[in-house]
Amino acid sequence: MVGKGPDVFRRQWDSETSTTAVWAVLDRLLSLGGTFYSNSLFAAPYVYTRFPYDLDRLSHVVATGDVPVYAESNLASACVGMLKHAIVPLATPLTPPAMLCQQPFVAVQHPELGRCYVAGTDVYSPVGHRAFFEKRQGKWRWLSLAAPTLATPPVLLAGAGERP
Repeated sequence: MVGKGPDVFRRQWDSETSTTAVWAVLDRLLSLGGTFYSNSLFAAPYVYTRFPYDLDRLSHVVATGDVPVYAESNLASACVGMLKHAIVPLATPLTPPAMLCQQPFVAVQHPELGRCYVAGTDVYSPVGHRAFFEKRQGKWRWLSLAAPTLATPPVLLAGAGERP
C-alpha cells in the first residue's frame, strides 16, 4: 500500500485490531536499540542507523547477538560455528522489498565456513523496518515506521518530475 499518514497506517497494519502485526515489528526493532541523532531525534534499530556506508545493505545481515551457525537450514543439523554481533554476507542478496524477518533460516556466506545457515530471528537486515521518534515540546512522539524497502518513495519520484 502506497501513501502516508494515519489512515494509510491503520489500513496497512490493521492497527485497530488485537491481531495487528505492528506490535511485534516494533518490539523486535526497539529491542535492538537505536541511535540518538540529536537531543530530539531517535531512530531504531542500530542495525539501520549504524550500518557501514561502504557495504551493500542488500547483501549483508547483522547477527544481533551470539548466533549459532548451522550446516543446513534446520535446528536439527550440526552447529558448525558462531557469529558474535557480526556483519555477514548473504549467500544471495535480498531484493526490494526486503522481507527477511519472514524467513525461518537465512543462508549466509561465512568467511571461514562458506555457505551455512542462521535462524532468521537471529539476524536483522539494515533494510528492514525502522522507526523514528522526535521530542516535541518536551514529549517523545513516534514519527514513522518505515517499511523494509529500498524503492524510491513515490513522493520523491513525483517531485523529480517522474511517475511512480
